[in-house]
Amino acid sequence: MLKTRHNLLLPRITLAIQPISPDGRMGRVRRIRTNSWVKQMALIMYGNIGWIDASAVDVTGTSGSLIITISGYTIRMRIGSVTGSTQGIVAGTSNAALDRDSFNLAAKINHGNAAGQLFYNTQLYDPLTTITGGYRIRLFRQLDNSSGASITIQEVGLIVDHSWPGVLNNFSQFLVLRDLIPGGHTVPNGGSVILRYDLDWLV
Repeated sequence: MLKTRHNLLLPRITLAIQPISPDGRMGRVRRIRTNSWVKQMALIMYGNIGWIDASAVDVTGTSGSLIITISGYTIRMRIGSVTGSTQGIVAGTSNAALDRDSFNLAAKINHGNAAGQLFYNTQLYDPLTTITGGYRIRLFRQLDNSSGASITIQEVGLIVDHSWPGVLNNFSQFLVLRDLIPGGHTVPNGGSVILRYDLDWLV
């Protein structure tokens, strides 16, 4: 994975896991220090900073150039207040080793209430806050389990939209973070979990 020192361009990251029992009780928060940026994030930064149509791989495994320099294109990286499992914070069931060339979770859990699925609530954010020595962006979302059986989350990631080849203002999805939960986290049927990424820029 692409590791960063805390005072460089990429932020320090903490993944927090907040269980919610089937009767609505909030469990103890588990925090994991990470910095597991994958190659696609480096390429997005390289393209935008260098104003270069860098080649990247989207979540489908399709390779193409990030649209940066073509006149008339809206150029942006975004997530927004999305629902579903196509972008934002996502979860999966694989504990495959971390790989800097990952372009998607190894076994992403799909959105829904059927067997093996979790219901992805709206991706949410806290306002930019001042912390000791820097600033924090917090992203979080709740995943509910109505599948009829327990589901164990082994991997968590962050997927963003970015400009992509094709029609004007076309976008595709890119994995920028992938992290493993040591030992996994089991969401019981009827229970929920809140997954939270804290991105800390320390100056």
